[in-house]
Amino acid sequence: MKQDISLMDLDLTHLQVHVLAAGLSRIIPVHASHHMLLYSSSGFGSTDHSGKDQILFVPAGQDAEFGSRSGQNAAPTYWVHFDACLGNTSIFDVFPVPRLISLQDPKLVRSCFERLLEGEENKTRFASVLRQQAAILELIALMIDHVPDPLRMTHQLWIDQAKELLRKGDMSIGMIALQLGFCDHSYFSKVFRKNVGKTPIEYRREALSTHRISP
Repeated sequence: MKQDISLMDLDLTHLQVHVLAAGLSRIIPVHASHHMLLYSSSGFGSTDHSGKDQILFVPAGQDAEFGSRSGQNAAPTYWVHFDACLGNTSIFDVFPVPRLISLQDPKLVRSCFERLLEGEENKTRFASVLRQQAAILELIALMIDHVPDPLRMTHQLWIDQAKELLRKGDMSIGMIALQLGFCDHSYFSKVFRKNVGKTPIEYRREALSTHRISP
């Protein structure tokens, strides 16, 4: 069956990516409020994350599950704290990327982290900041490349998020469309109806009615 929403339907003008800090060190600072991405050619010192030339993604609010890297013999690890949102939604709620990725091209990843470090050292240089933004986008793209069937997963997540927002009943249809990355609320309504069989207004009306009559 043909999908009624594609990745091109997402309004990338609402994509916001912010690098908070980046470094290369043996002791890795953990920031629970932001996403973290790590790369080490020598692995992460645990059974689950023991492979070499891998990157480890730690979503915001989750514990960093990797071995201690504070020993004298531990190789320095590249790390970055960052945020990435599409509208008001984390891009990783749209694309559920894997936590651990084996690398086909470690040199590309090292190059990205070097540009992140350059941006940290030269925050007053506009060109360095642009290279830093390009580097984190390249790393995010690499992670999304490893999502199995991203179009199908994006489609289902979008439908689930739209239904949840409509059930809450405190946002206009236009605001919901904007939050989900659509710049045209009429197109949002059209796509929603094709997939759910009801317009957003009809779905909301039925959902709120059912909620009111529930014991």
